Amino acid sequence: MTMFRYQTIVTLKSEQEDWSLTCSSLFHLLIALHFFISLVL
Repeated sequence: MTMFRYQTIVTLKSEQEDWSLTCSSLFHLLIALHFFISLVL
């Protein structure tokens, strides 16, 4: 039971890290896009 609970916590934690990683990469993509557009214009 304790092992299962631990596994669930680990899974949730890794999914949360994946989500924040995706958010930060999207944020960087947005900044790069903004920079590119300001260069072109």
